[in-house]
Amino acid sequence: EGEGDAEAKTGEVLLPDISVDPDDKVLSVLNTTKTERCFFLSVPAAYQPTGKRRQRLSAGTATYADGKTVELVAFVLVVGPGQVMDVCRLPGLRRVSKAEIHSDIVDLLPPSERIPSHSTSSSEAKYFHFPLSKPDEKLDSAANAYFFCSQASGGLLTHFAHGSTYHALDFDAPVGTLVRAIEKGIVEEVRDDESVSGIDIEFF
Repeated sequence: EGEGDAEAKTGEVLLPDISVDPDDKVLSVLNTTKTERCFFLSVPAAYQPTGKRRQRLSAGTATYADGKTVELVAFVLVVGPGQVMDVCRLPGLRRVSKAEIHSDIVDLLPPSERIPSHSTSSSEAKYFHFPLSKPDEKLDSAANAYFFCSQASGGLLTHFAHGSTYHALDFDAPVGTLVRAIEKGIVEEVRDDESVSGIDIEFF
């Protein structure tokens, strides 16, 4: 809703990275550093997050390992050095001291340091088979060319903030989609124990 200057200290009191005003229930983030920071936040929809015009913000869901599904509102915020950003109001939050807001805060390095560079000539470039296919389609079938890319390289949801994921690609695929090897090799590890999903920042 607004921005203002933030000092790292007020007297001897350190300012928090995230705060909720106990009176008007405004959720704010504070960047007291000298570099840009990215704040990833997930807020329970039960707190009734509202925007500048008091409109309810759209919620998604997260499913946890115990099978419980919770409605949440997720935020991805880039805040400049020394800035304060008012994010939303939480009129449904009764006791500020009991607020359960999940967060991850990342210092944004300059693009030259954050984005991995790949100086590969066209003659050295490698091309691979697409790794996803539908169980009832042949590997080279045109039907297997259609999987929605939900986040591309440098995507502004999560990929842009981490050098390790900057060039990652996310695809939406239904349960039962086959994951195929892109070339000959040896399988080193298989994991099939992930049962969480959704927009909780802990899963990003």
